[in-house]
Amino acid sequence: MVPLAIRLAALKMTSSAPARQVNVYLDSNGSPRLAHLSLANTNVRNFVYHTLKTTELEVKLTLPSGCFRPANKTVQLNLDKTITAWDRAGLLHTNSTPNSYE
Repeated sequence: MVPLAIRLAALKMTSSAPARQVNVYLDSNGSPRLAHLSLANTNVRNFVYHTLKTTELEVKLTLPSGCFRPANKTVQLNLDKTITAWDRAGLLHTNSTPNSYE
């Protein structure tokens, strides 16, 4: 965990470079992944999202094709958990401040 946080913090230090982007994608089961790191575990996911927030990197979410089909409830449930975790970490751009206690 610590090496990941150090790498993400190092990306922020290069201020002369253009804005950097990190892609989080959902695998075929709807579990979020950052590169090859699975974010299915709640503690790992929350740690990574809060770390990404502190680095001020642009975070994008890539969805698998067909994830909104009604028959795929697992992917939809995992997507809902991912969006909720993003909101708690403050990664969603809204007019209100994030509240981790809701």
